[in-house]
Amino acid sequence: MLGEERIFSISGNNKGLWCPFKSLFCQEGYCHGCQIYLDWQKRGEMVVICAWCGKLMDIKPGLGESGISHGICEQCGERYFKKEGG
Repeated sequence: MLGEERIFSISGNNKGLWCPFKSLFCQEGYCHGCQIYLDWQKRGEMVVICAWCGKLMDIKPGLGESGISHGICEQCGERYFKKEGG
């Protein structure tokens, strides 16, 4: 699949993509087998990732249950939702 852009996904193969849980590139491939991911689940943080590019946008500590939320980063907002004439 040449030219297809890979985006981070908990259930997908992320090997070589930027890890939203630690500032490094994924070496494991799948989150459920990764100690970094398992440690993150224990901390109860909410990770906010851009749904368009997969970039880490925010980590919100202490919300009780770990999870991933999606939003849109400023760069993707400007790129994909640029207002015409403005």
